[in-house]
Amino acid sequence: MRLCAKLECIRPVYVRRVSGEETLSEDTEIEAPKPEEAGPEHAGHALDADVESGRVVDAPPPDADAPGSIAQNPFEGPPGDGVRRHPDLRYVRLERWTGQLGNLAVLVPLLVGVGVLYALTVFGPKIPVLAWRIPALIWIVLAPVLVAFADRWPAIVHEHMSWSLDARGLDVRRGVLWREEIAVPSSRIQHTDVKQGPLERRLGLATLVVHTAGTRHAAVAVPGLAVEDARAIRDYLGRAVDEDDAV
Repeated sequence: MRLCAKLECIRPVYVRRVSGEETLSEDTEIEAPKPEEAGPEHAGHALDADVESGRVVDAPPPDADAPGSIAQNPFEGPPGDGVRRHPDLRYVRLERWTGQLGNLAVLVPLLVGVGVLYALTVFGPKIPVLAWRIPALIWIVLAPVLVAFADRWPAIVHEHMSWSLDARGLDVRRGVLWREEIAVPSSRIQHTDVKQGPLERRLGLATLVVHTAGTRHAAVAVPGLAVEDARAIRDYLGRAVDEDDAV
């Protein structure tokens, strides 16, 4: 009964807001509180009314910079905020394109070889029929497997690749079957490069290459960065190196 009474208090305000009427019904004596004066219970019913009337937009996404989270999108804050991030989602498309081009380099010559063997079987000297049927069977089985692998594998690689940058240095984690964690202290960074291939330029991506002092991991690559992010990180690390040299 108490809940019904509260709903009756809210209902006239809801009808007025949705239908555009300026006055409450005559048989209503209780005026609903204003949003700033309403308590938690009234606020909850007002929110339900807004949802039903279509005035409530989607809630903002969770904070990607919260501790323990991995951001999916290019960073909004300054470089060196210490947030762990995956490569840009366009990196998955880049790897798919690269994989399919590799498939063409394998499947097309194999198909041409099958065609040559078939032509020799039909028009050339007598050779066993299996000479072209076995390669043809291999091609029929291999082609869909390679195409499916090139389509699915990049998303798995993307999920297992991340990086973070803070005042201490750069940390890169990658690998699906064999995990690799690379920590590059700021004091060992010598210089950085931003590289782009033809497909990376097409997608607006770049690879950041960090050169360090030493023989092991002398160059650490962070692929799949948006161009503006790669340049921002390069400038940030460049300033850090200059400050270390000045000290």
